[in-house]
Amino acid sequence: CILRDLTRAELDVWRSCTSKPEDPTTGMLLGPDARVAMEVEARKRGVGLCKLCIMAAKRIDDLALVEESAVVMWNLARELLCDQHRLHVHRSLQNCANILEEIESVRLIDLRVQLHFEVARCEAAQDLLTKSNKELMRARKLDYTVAQSSLSDAHQKLLADNESLDPAPYVRRFDGAINEELHLLRLKLNVYEEPDDPVDQVALL
Repeated sequence: CILRDLTRAELDVWRSCTSKPEDPTTGMLLGPDARVAMEVEARKRGVGLCKLCIMAAKRIDDLALVEESAVVMWNLARELLCDQHRLHVHRSLQNCANILEEIESVRLIDLRVQLHFEVARCEAAQDLLTKSNKELMRARKLDYTVAQSSLSDAHQKLLADNESLDPAPYVRRFDGAINEELHLLRLKLNVYEEPDDPVDQVALL
C-alpha cells in the first residue's frame, strides 16, 4: 500500500511534466504558465502523500520503507525549494527530518543534512530566526559526523596522494552553504548594528 502510494505520487508528477493538457473551454493546449502551475500542484500533492507514507512506514517499524519514502519526497520537493513555494513543503520536510532523526538513519546522512538546511531556510523566510539557527546547527552536526572512509574511492585516492590536502571540503560538503546561512542569520539577529560590508548590506535587503 505504501509503495503503491509512492508510485502514485511519482506518476502524478511525471504526468504533469510530460502531458500536453488542453483548456476545457477553448480546446487549445495550455500555456507554459498553466503547465508549470499544474506541475507545482502535483508536486505539492506528492510531497503530502510521501509525508503520510513516511508516517505509515514508521508506525509499522519498516525503517527501509521510511528511508525510501524520504528519498521520494526529497526528489519531488526539490523543485519547490524556492522563495515562491518552499513554505508549501516546510512542514512535510520538517516531519521527514524529525522521523529520520528518530530512527537514527545513517544511510541517509547527506539527505538529513539537506533536509535540516532547507527547513532552516523555511524558518528564516518566516523570520523564525532562532528556530532557523537550531536547524542549521543540527545540519552542521550531522555533516561533521561523515567519516573520511565514506568518501568515494577517487576522493580517498586524491587525499592519499596529497597528504597536505585538507580533507574538510570533501568530508564536510555542506560546510560552505551552512556557514553562509549562519552568517546571514547573525546579521539579521544583530538588529542594533548596521553591517559595514556592502555585500552584507545587500544580503539584508
